[in-house]
Amino acid sequence: MKKTLLYLLLSTLIYANSYALIIGTNKNGLQGAINDVNAIAKVLDFQGVQNIKLLKNREATKDNILDNIKLIANRLHPNDRFYLFFSGHGTSLLDPNFAKVIDNDKRLITLLENSGGLIPWDFDKERAYKTIISAKRDLAPIFNYIDKKKKAFTMVMIDACFSGMSYRDMNYNQHKQMPIDAKPHFGDSYPYKNLVYLASTAMSDWATEDKRHRPIRGYFSRALEHCLYSKNGLRDLENCMDNVPMPQSTEVYPKYRDVPTLFTHHRVSNGHKSIIRASSSKSSIDKLLKLATSTGSIKIFTTQKNGIRRKVYTPNTLLNLQVAIKQDGYLVLFNFTPDKKLKLHYPKYEPREIRADNIESFGEFSASEPFGEEYMIAFSVKRAVAEKFVEIYKRNQGNLEGDSSIREVIGLLQGSQGSSLRLMSTR
Repeated sequence: MKKTLLYLLLSTLIYANSYALIIGTNKNGLQGAINDVNAIAKVLDFQGVQNIKLLKNREATKDNILDNIKLIANRLHPNDRFYLFFSGHGTSLLDPNFAKVIDNDKRLITLLENSGGLIPWDFDKERAYKTIISAKRDLAPIFNYIDKKKKAFTMVMIDACFSGMSYRDMNYNQHKQMPIDAKPHFGDSYPYKNLVYLASTAMSDWATEDKRHRPIRGYFSRALEHCLYSKNGLRDLENCMDNVPMPQSTEVYPKYRDVPTLFTHHRVSNGHKSIIRASSSKSSIDKLLKLATSTGSIKIFTTQKNGIRRKVYTPNTLLNLQVAIKQDGYLVLFNFTPDKKLKLHYPKYEPREIRADNIESFGEFSASEPFGEEYMIAFSVKRAVAEKFVEIYKRNQGNLEGDSSIREVIGLLQGSQGSSLRLMSTR
């Protein structure tokens, strides 16, 4: 009897099970959600996930979604893995299209505060409080149960508007621009030890579908599929997705902590078609971009006047450039233009310090010819290094031409924390 129990225990520890629930609804004008479901199911199957269940359109009711998540949660054991994917509509208190629904039922303010909501197939605006899937009320208790009681690895992937949910992405000035009175969550803590969360947008942004290519897909889901075929670490996955041009900024949590590999036995698909075009930049620029691989300690992003983050720019849209860092440092900021020129923007005449956990604005900019894809490259450096960049700026007004100048820049930036942002034109 003791040997039998020991065998069962060892088999549980060694031979972990894996489950996936993949949900999609082509509801209210969406065209690519079901395509997203099929593609993500295929990549998870390729990566060896054992038990995969799909819920499409009419199957994706609120009760059916939650019942299936709970069913898997109850089956999980330590070392098991659970992959949850949703493609469809989402909302939050920052969704102006949801304001009338909230006006009709004020309970939604409390339900969605510091949270967000997913729209199942059977969602009813007249019964929104009961029929919406609330991250706070419906999902968080299950996630906490899996994380703390079951101690199973969970990977949640949401391709929906406003899917940043309860994670910080708004500053106090932007609070004034919210469509209704809300209290965003500004804490840095991440509540889960074993759960990885990938959101297609920030809490304040819309997710979009790529209708230029067939089959129609969500931008986030297409990028996620591409990166899951080649990456098995969270930071590598985040960097991969950051390099895929999308008209929205994705969010990946936890931000500053290593997590287990995403798949127990990861395989790379040589036959999967890449969606990232090869860079046509000079080799020295390639080295600079590689050096700017994000570490999670510095972020660079652009926002519209309403606070919504964007990775696209048009001739008629002013974008505000913003930088956030985890530790105090001095900013070095470049942009690499379509005509293959590198421009140093900061520092100019004196080093500019950025304080930790603040979002610093660096003014508005607009698109100019030549019009196309463009990189913004940022580094957090020590003051002595920043002072050397002041000298470089004064030498040639920030215009860095020739490999020798760029090699000098790379030498100064070795060991610094860096990040790049790829901007995509609408033309």
